[in-house]
Amino acid sequence: MNIKVVTLVAVLAIFAGGYGLTHQSSAEPSQPVKQKKQELLVKVYVAKHDLAKGEALSRSDVVVEKWKQAKANKFGLDKDQSLVFKTGQLVRTPISAGAVIYPENIISIQDPDYVDFIIQPNRIAFPLETTSDAIVGGVIRTNSHIDVLALTSTAQNLANDRSINSYKGVSLAPILMNIKVLKVATEKVKENKEERDKTSLILELTPKQVSTLTIAKRIAQLEVHQTIENVTAKDLSANSGDVMGTYHAITEFRAGNSSVK
Repeated sequence: MNIKVVTLVAVLAIFAGGYGLTHQSSAEPSQPVKQKKQELLVKVYVAKHDLAKGEALSRSDVVVEKWKQAKANKFGLDKDQSLVFKTGQLVRTPISAGAVIYPENIISIQDPDYVDFIIQPNRIAFPLETTSDAIVGGVIRTNSHIDVLALTSTAQNLANDRSINSYKGVSLAPILMNIKVLKVATEKVKENKEERDKTSLILELTPKQVSTLTIAKRIAQLEVHQTIENVTAKDLSANSGDVMGTYHAITEFRAGNSSVK
């Protein structure tokens, strides 16, 4: 066979094979790239150190971690935790370092059992209603300490009379000092068609202090002062003579009796 013919046949065969392979490759559908499924992570709040019952809880006591869902499920968590840090919130039960902090482990001022949780044994939670103008020395908050002062008169009952009719026997003196405030609640009330702030202070008292304050509410006008360190009862006491240095009682004599004016 002529060598030229053999060469031509060989070239045609190679060309035909290459065309077939190229056509087959382009005809095959492209396979989608499989992506590895990303595992869901759950946000968890963990105690940075041991937390005791009644201890205040802040952001610095907590570490935020991301756990795999399988691990979080073992701790009863199926979604991200949401922990809101508020002023006055406390730890309900002891929490060990590294343990998960659940919402039920925390008690806040807004919780109905907050007062029962923080009050000391053998103490009574006593509500004292007052007005903003009767609070002296700054804003009273939960855990503040206060002194309760009574404005009294031997001539009249100042609990019922807001104005003083006689200067005789008028005095101001503390009846309770350094009393812990368990909770504060303020609301708007209408009185004589005027709106005013009414503040309710829940105080932590002994039974004896409850008796004293109960009597005082019925015979005196009460004021609340924020406790100041090293201030004595004498420093907080005064009478009409301290205000009106030139005031002297005048005795008037009449037939068979006398009266002081």
